[in-house]
Amino acid sequence: MYKCICILLILISFGCASPYKDIDEAQPNTEYSVLEKTNIWIYNYMNHYYLYREDLPDYSACDFELTPTDFFNTLISDKDRFSYISFPTYYNNANYGFAYQKVKDANNQEYMYVLYTTSQDAKQKGISRGTLLRAHDFGNTEATFDICDIKKHPFTSSRSVTLKTIYTQDNSSVYMDSIYNINGKKIGYLCYLEFDKVADFTNSLRKFSEANIDELILDLRYNPGGYESTCKLLCNSIVNSAAYGDIFVQHSYNNLIAKENMSIYGNERTFSYYSDPQEYNSSALGGPCPALNMNKVYILTSQYSASCSELTIISLRAYMEVIVIGENTTGKGVGMQATSIPNFKYAIAPITFRFFNALNETVPDNGITPNHNVSDGYFTAKKELGETDEPLLQYALNLITGLTQYNMTKQEKNFAISLVPVGEPSFVTEHNHKYNRYEN
Repeated sequence: MYKCICILLILISFGCASPYKDIDEAQPNTEYSVLEKTNIWIYNYMNHYYLYREDLPDYSACDFELTPTDFFNTLISDKDRFSYISFPTYYNNANYGFAYQKVKDANNQEYMYVLYTTSQDAKQKGISRGTLLRAHDFGNTEATFDICDIKKHPFTSSRSVTLKTIYTQDNSSVYMDSIYNINGKKIGYLCYLEFDKVADFTNSLRKFSEANIDELILDLRYNPGGYESTCKLLCNSIVNSAAYGDIFVQHSYNNLIAKENMSIYGNERTFSYYSDPQEYNSSALGGPCPALNMNKVYILTSQYSASCSELTIISLRAYMEVIVIGENTTGKGVGMQATSIPNFKYAIAPITFRFFNALNETVPDNGITPNHNVSDGYFTAKKELGETDEPLLQYALNLITGLTQYNMTKQEKNFAISLVPVGEPSFVTEHNHKYNRYEN
């Protein structure tokens, strides 16, 4: 509904006076190209909703003959790392059954370092977490990869495998849910890849609830964010019941939107509140969500844990003990309202709010610092996610039970040093494509 209101306001702005000098009013006989009208629409929207509105250049100083992408970039504040402009097209995510980080060696030879596998086909063909691949034949429906021997450098190919293209839009965002019985404790482990459909994790939460777990480990190291509404329901199920009725998140806006909110709601900010998750009784979920009612949660992170992953940490931290294990997170304590209208072929997603928890804490721009710094780095020991000797999980289990920590071998350390990450990992790219979809 909010998106519809935004679009209506944009359309009206072409017939009403802008807060800045309106170009049509100033020169009533001037004909404007589609390019210029697109840029006028971009400016008007940014001037109303952009969180960093005070940093916008003056209307009269803008070059409306630039391409919309270049024009949009001239409006972006130095404080802003996340706003974007794109074409409003539907993107059908596809991969070959595994997520990877592209890496290069000292000779600039590129490889694909596997982070986790999502298809049985890939697993059966010997691809697992820590496998080093070199792609050499891409087709429309399949691709061939060399599996490299990491024991020898330069890395030589031991054999080749062919994998079919997999379309991922219907995949579950839960990678794994497990329960470990160690030293008299029942420990639930949920590896969660993105905040997508609520139905993805309800069965996992019921499994934990029925087992009456003592501790919970939430693995968000490969989770770059998603829907805030999904994040709220997951946190509702985790948080202690004492938080019900209290603030889950509060949003702050630019001075113009804050003034509008004050006149409508009596407060410059907007708020969302915790509630009993069992009241969320949706037939699509097979019934109400369980309440785990935890007093403590262990959260595993990486540098790509962002947005709703970070919101999970700070929103729960206001009411319970949250122990973060891993790397500094991304530092995305802001959100956006993407929009497009039929008149123009571009869609824009500027940052429009910053989020805070009940204690008025937000996510630092340099990320959330973990309580226990354990590097994931995409070069951890070749252990599968969920295995009790996988380094990050094992560290959490050690804090809970006193298990012995895993130490990387000299060979593994040398392997890690010899490879350099290139660009973002594939799961981040796929996530960005998925949430950059718009409908005209």
